[in-house]
Amino acid sequence: MCAPLEQPRSTLFDCYGEEKSKILAGVSATEQQQIERYFWRNMHSDRAHTMRRRMEQKSAASALSPLPTSQRSPTGRTAAEELAWLMDYLQSIVQIFQEEKERLQALARQDASAWGKLFSQAAFATYRLLIEMGVTRTHAEEIASDIAHAVCRQVGADLFPCDVPF
Repeated sequence: MCAPLEQPRSTLFDCYGEEKSKILAGVSATEQQQIERYFWRNMHSDRAHTMRRRMEQKSAASALSPLPTSQRSPTGRTAAEELAWLMDYLQSIVQIFQEEKERLQALARQDASAWGKLFSQAAFATYRLLIEMGVTRTHAEEIASDIAHAVCRQVGADLFPCDVPF
């Protein structure tokens, strides 16, 4: 059996058979490879760990009763808990990938309207955050525009991460 956080040599979660099949049902082989790249890149960055903290905070109220220490991993979680989290995280990547697939394809094709929409969304979200932080409206507009340009450049340079919606 594969260790939960090791990257398998062939394809994503081959050793988890049925769970993987359910999660990736209807996903083409090419899309599965993209999802696998997103998954492993996110597992080796703060992105997956941030998602894990959020998921655990949401489920803290319904936590299972603790097992004896001898049955837990060094992280304090059982192998079953680790696998459940990995499968939940994979499911979230697949879901968002499916939701964002058309937009990602449009961005990859250099579709001007898709890039314009991404810029507008990034600028608006940044503007709202800056206003909440107490920045003046005029200054917030200028900063938001600069940040939106930087976001678009970064998205264009990367492989379009899919663990959070744009």
